[in-house]
Amino acid sequence: MRIFLLWTALVLATVALAQDQTQVTVYNNDLALVRLVKTVKLEAGRAVITLDQLPQALDPSTVQVRALDQGPLTILSRTFSSSPLNPYDLLRSRVGQKVILERNGVRQEATVLSPDGLFLINGQVVWDRSTDTTIIFPDLSPELPATPALAIELENGGALNRTLEITFFTRGLSWSGTYALVLSGSGQADLDASATVMNFSGADLVADQVTLVSGDINLTMPGFGFFEGRGGGVESSLAAPVLDQSGTLLTLDLGRGLALRQNESTQLSLFSATGVQAARKLQINNGDFYSPELELAARNVIEIANTTAAGLGSPLPRGLVRIFQREEDQLRFLGEDSIGNLAPGELLAVTTGSSITVRAKRTALNVQEEPGADGRGRTVYTIGYVVRNSGPAAENVDLRETLPSGSTQVTESSLPPQHPNASTLLFMLSVPAGGAVELRYTLVVE
Repeated sequence: MRIFLLWTALVLATVALAQDQTQVTVYNNDLALVRLVKTVKLEAGRAVITLDQLPQALDPSTVQVRALDQGPLTILSRTFSSSPLNPYDLLRSRVGQKVILERNGVRQEATVLSPDGLFLINGQVVWDRSTDTTIIFPDLSPELPATPALAIELENGGALNRTLEITFFTRGLSWSGTYALVLSGSGQADLDASATVMNFSGADLVADQVTLVSGDINLTMPGFGFFEGRGGGVESSLAAPVLDQSGTLLTLDLGRGLALRQNESTQLSLFSATGVQAARKLQINNGDFYSPELELAARNVIEIANTTAAGLGSPLPRGLVRIFQREEDQLRFLGEDSIGNLAPGELLAVTTGSSITVRAKRTALNVQEEPGADGRGRTVYTIGYVVRNSGPAAENVDLRETLPSGSTQVTESSLPPQHPNASTLLFMLSVPAGGAVELRYTLVVE
């Protein structure tokens, strides 16, 4: 079955558009705001302008149109056609309407019953999917767009040349921060940051200005989900990310145009920092306070202060950090971890994996219910840890315990506890090579 379009006289002629500017703001969770500025030649009265080659994932409910110049301009309607020109969609749009079928040079009028090839001909239902049949659409406009298109009906009461701003949201555009952290043996590291912009919106977007935004924005639109040197300095090919006035978003202006081709990913360099101060730590974290017995492995953690003194000091968009170790002329991959948006002064902490040599056994030695001084009951927990190090060197270990809800107090402890926050206990241990450290503490919970 072949499709043939028989053009007739135009019903509505589209108005010629001169594209002046395209701005794209890409959020890092499948959302982008597109702003088009166009010069339009309009006669006084009603007209329809058509924008084609738009993203398939455009949300038509977000389309906004306004004039940037002076003079009356009324927007009457906005119609978005998301289906490109293809045989199935053409037939689907013509269900219940007349077409012409041509077989062996003979033409017959038929009514489309289904886009799958069902027609009503002379009172009979005919299923025709033959490649020898040509379907003619006699009343389609030659201006029918072959790509997703937006038709804007308006009434112009101003000058002949009008400047319009057209904005809309689309899905399918996103970006993510990617970092390569290369450790050296001297407590320093090199950090390379890049942004990967992905376009799966269904259309090419050639933008004069691109802004990347990282942050959690409150959205209620259905389908939208949320929406990141040398000598110890930072070298950047782009402007540094900045926090907005609300402190909610990190924005990064690329400062130049960018061609975002559909089904492509574009990687852009953000900055390179060398000589960054990096500290390796071992951490044991327990979030299951009520378990009677646990085996826990220490985690290898790399910590970098996001400060100018440490070699950074800029907002860091959330993304994926891959960690490497440089050993002479070799580069060894240690692992990867994700980070959230980090403001200057915050701690960049990534985990490379679990330690093989440092492990802990946690035991609830005693649990006792007691009456409280004010008549309320309380529970007294006695917790024991044994942290072993089978490696060839002594290790410093941060042991963190998440406390249960309620009022808590440590009444006894074999090692001094710290309280980094109201819900966490921190014990700093030094575990000798081939040895072990025992910890015992009592916690009262009311």
